[in-house]
Amino acid sequence: MKKILLFMVLFIGILQVESVYAEQSIFIWEITEIEIEHGGDLGEALEIIKRGIKLKEGYEDPGFLIENDRVNYTFQSVINTNIIKTYRLDHRASSPLYRKKEIKSIFIHVVDNLPPKVISSQAITIPVKGAKPNYLLNIKYKDNVTEIDEIVVEVDDSHVDYHRIGSYEVIYTLIDEFGNSTIHLEGVEIVDLIKPTITTTKELKHQVGTTFEIKDFFLIEDNYDDQVLIEYDFTGNIAEIGKVSISITATDSSGNKATKQADIDVVDEIPPEITLIQNRLTIDVETKELDLSEFVEVSDNYDDLTKDNLIVQNNIEFGTVGVYEVIFTIEDSSKNQATATLIIYVKDETPPTIYAEDISLPQNSDYDLLENVYATDNYTKDNEIEIRLSQTDLNIEKPGKYYATYEAVDGSGNHAYETIMIEVEGKANKQFLFYGMIGLGALTSLGIVIFIFIKKRKNAF
Repeated sequence: MKKILLFMVLFIGILQVESVYAEQSIFIWEITEIEIEHGGDLGEALEIIKRGIKLKEGYEDPGFLIENDRVNYTFQSVINTNIIKTYRLDHRASSPLYRKKEIKSIFIHVVDNLPPKVISSQAITIPVKGAKPNYLLNIKYKDNVTEIDEIVVEVDDSHVDYHRIGSYEVIYTLIDEFGNSTIHLEGVEIVDLIKPTITTTKELKHQVGTTFEIKDFFLIEDNYDDQVLIEYDFTGNIAEIGKVSISITATDSSGNKATKQADIDVVDEIPPEITLIQNRLTIDVETKELDLSEFVEVSDNYDDLTKDNLIVQNNIEFGTVGVYEVIFTIEDSSKNQATATLIIYVKDETPPTIYAEDISLPQNSDYDLLENVYATDNYTKDNEIEIRLSQTDLNIEKPGKYYATYEAVDGSGNHAYETIMIEVEGKANKQFLFYGMIGLGALTSLGIVIFIFIKKRKNAF
């Protein structure tokens, strides 16, 4: 009976689940159409489609199946990626566990998205006021699908002024049968025969280690071109101090050339650099020596300078508190100098040491708590150290234990503290102890007398 009831419960549950699943799709279709480039791989596209078909979150079925051939009389074999058109390939998703099937049409578009390609073209040189050329003879092109005769070529030369010398561009637009287009720019030179001019504008002296800019020393102009091709080279090393020769060639857009030669002095007018790791340094008065080179770095734009090239001047008095200066000076091979100053603070930051011991005082006694208390210091003389009672809870009228805290200040303002214990001894305690000892002695004597008496009586019997 129990087995029958269990079976009925399970059966009703299954019916309920199937009822719910019958009312909704359990599949996800991420891709319903896809593009394949002309001649592309169909298999790769089909894999992408299949990866986009899946069960919704919360559903799992090991037997989940996707079919994409011979579904609704659509076949993979009819799809040819070498023919540009749109194909329909129906896909069926099946879940045996949930007893669900669903068919969707996937549209596969074989397309041509590649524009025509320019194989070669050349810049065109036209004499000023010359005849307009046939630009179509100047360019070669092809396309992956469209035949050359069917490619439309448009030439826009509206930016070319055939009556004015200069550099221009014509715009080629190539369009295949599917509307893919390529824009190609080609140069047109309207030439002249006048060469540029090269003029020296300043003293020919160049700072070594910096970038040489020809425009800093020479003005190169052309009668028509705003910019000309400038070429130059050196005889000698522009990266070393000395004299070098420069040879300049300026070529305009028409091929007219101008040349010039000149001598340039390469100099070093930049001083070395001294870099302080810190501008101010504090050291203890007990410091005996200091390696000043640890606090500085040196460099130069040209010479290989080191710390050994430094000249160091200082007035430091080790062991004496004060403010001192260290002056670093360095000079390169071109006599350029640099200096830097390091400020040294010699300070006493060690507090004094207080010497004080715990004490015992009679009740109501008159005692100076600073008696027998002294201090020493690493820098300040002992007699110049200020010692004072900082704090105490002493009550000399009442027996007990108390404390006293001493403060010592040296000449540099360093503070030290020391705390001792004070015991106040009461008179009543002493009397009690005295009489107690007397009573103990009396009892001891009485005990001895009784012992002797008992012993004698035993001997008498």
